[in-house]
Amino acid sequence: MDGHLKSAGGINNSFGSRRFFPAWMILFPILAIVGICPIPGSAQEPEIVLPKDVVLQLDSLASRVSDKLKESKHDKNPKILVFDFTRENPEKSSYLGTMLADKFSELLAQHLKNVEVRDRGIIKGYLKQERSTIEEWGEDSGYSVAAQEMGATDAIRAYISESPDHQLEITLRRLGHDSEFRDETEFPISKDVEELYPKPSPSDDVGEVVIPPEEGVLSLGPDKISGVDRPSCISCTNPSYTNAARAAKFKQGVVVMSAVVGLDGSMKSIYLLKGLPFGLTEAVLAAVKTWKLNPAKKDGQPVLARVEIEVSFRLL
Repeated sequence: MDGHLKSAGGINNSFGSRRFFPAWMILFPILAIVGICPIPGSAQEPEIVLPKDVVLQLDSLASRVSDKLKESKHDKNPKILVFDFTRENPEKSSYLGTMLADKFSELLAQHLKNVEVRDRGIIKGYLKQERSTIEEWGEDSGYSVAAQEMGATDAIRAYISESPDHQLEITLRRLGHDSEFRDETEFPISKDVEELYPKPSPSDDVGEVVIPPEEGVLSLGPDKISGVDRPSCISCTNPSYTNAARAAKFKQGVVVMSAVVGLDGSMKSIYLLKGLPFGLTEAVLAAVKTWKLNPAKKDGQPVLARVEIEVSFRLL
């Protein structure tokens, strides 16, 4: 359906850049030519249980954090969201970090009986909808804005790291309030824990989506096709930088969409391949829907063609 955002998987190969935003931001809308292909589905993971000593340490940490939350200033109806525990340098989510955050969130809810601890499933849903990753939230300000967009008033995040004596250290903090606080714990890295450390986070799996076959539409890949002229911009309005992205201090990222350029040069059947948080995906979609292009031509005649569109945001 024209004018509706869909989801799909694909391969990116951009070929040009154009236009400038104000000095504090440069935005490059880039037309890209792609071949569409399916993304292999991930295998079913066996159930993994955290060791008892790890759970005991997390419960002790949850108890201390609960006491601090009860003592601190907070909204009348606080809603707490625990983010994946990430490695600090480079900042990266992991299977272990997701498991630790899941268990900590569960234990915190048991200690905070009169305060809502939000279901962490909303994080995966948020990422899947935006087709983005946790790493793109950037600094604490980004996590705070993401928490607000998911209906939370309080955000808790933590870094995990390995100490020289083979201990896994967790440094946790509350974000976005005058009464921010920190806490920490550590435990020995067992073989089971060590195997989980490098595994990718399930939060990063946004699912398999494929663009279905389209009769009468020329799919333009990265290679030139004899007798085919690619679409070119006539009027391609720049997307706007959102207030949420400013509040999050969002620095850079790319939105990638696939669309059919109609015979009249309008953008149709738009699919989202790669998105960004903080309303930037929606801003790109709103702009792309207004674009006017010269249609693709085959042997001198206009034809329907699917192309990939890449829009980069970068703060300077």
